[in-house]
Amino acid sequence: MDLLKTLLNELPVVWQYAEPMMWLGGALVALFWYARRRFSVWRMKSRYSVADEKTVIVVEVGRDAAAAVATQLGQVDYVIRWDGLLADIADYRKVVGDVKKILGGTTGEIHLVVAGPLALAFVLGQEFGKFKSRVIFYQYTGGKYMPLDTWEV
Repeated sequence: MDLLKTLLNELPVVWQYAEPMMWLGGALVALFWYARRRFSVWRMKSRYSVADEKTVIVVEVGRDAAAAVATQLGQVDYVIRWDGLLADIADYRKVVGDVKKILGGTTGEIHLVVAGPLALAFVLGQEFGKFKSRVIFYQYTGGKYMPLDTWEV
């Protein structure tokens, strides 16, 4: 019991030294978090190619979009065409594999138009983190292809 009284009596003395250390520790954690975040953003931006190349890729599933894209964007470099429906996962893997082959050898900006099911766009989006390119997605809206936000991947 005497030990507890002694500790409680000394608590204000200890706290006057501990409190500034806790504030300093919190400030250091915030500083390191900020520096790590800034550095990782810089690192991610610096890994992109600085080439001024523009590659337009059109993925068509059951519909023709390459002509409209060529008219609007002025060029189409690659067309991946799949006639019919994507019936199972093997079909999706085939289309995604074709896009991966193109992305693997591409530097600079990639303009991607996907005229197909939403699931295909989702699966393609999962693959973009593996490539060092700037990807601009296009969405068909109001009779033309409009660029969405640019994704730095």
